[in-house]
Amino acid sequence: MPRIILASTSSIRKQMLSDAGFSFAVLPPDCDEDMLKKQMGDIPLLKKALELAKAKAKSVSAAQPDAYVIGSDQICEYEGRVISKSNNFDESFACLKLLSGATHKQNNGTCIYRNGECIMEHSEIAELTMKNLNDDEIIEYIKLDNPIGCAGSYKFELNGKNLFTKINGKAETIQGFGISAVKRYLSDVKI
Repeated sequence: MPRIILASTSSIRKQMLSDAGFSFAVLPPDCDEDMLKKQMGDIPLLKKALELAKAKAKSVSAAQPDAYVIGSDQICEYEGRVISKSNNFDESFACLKLLSGATHKQNNGTCIYRNGECIMEHSEIAELTMKNLNDDEIIEYIKLDNPIGCAGSYKFELNGKNLFTKINGKAETIQGFGISAVKRYLSDVKI
């Protein structure tokens, strides 16, 4: 049976792929995301997320003959600009303060490569409106879920889902992995 490889170090993506019933290996992608983002310039963020996912999968696929290599990327967007992943408590606090009471988007791109070629791609947007949170509520949430390093500074799969008054989109899109599209494709090719 052909191997499945997840080109990601994301714990939620690993969990989602495992929960879907797949056996797979994990190999971190070998690409400079910051450089790629600069090279892409001012393209729509949904396209940028997909192109980053493709770069990740392609970087692993070339050295893994016949393996199905899955790549995924997520970009949080507020008022047309990228909200970077937080690196610490203060950045998470600032991000949640910014998004409090406002609507933002999660852009997700997911793809599968085989033998260096893209054989499946999927992109989707979710739109979320966050509750008005006061400083104490933000601090309490950060202590609860420790969302440092997450797009939007929340973990939707844990308690982050409780931060929102309105959600348009799939949980998997918000979590940054188009697992339904991956399952459909791998099922179609009998994997």
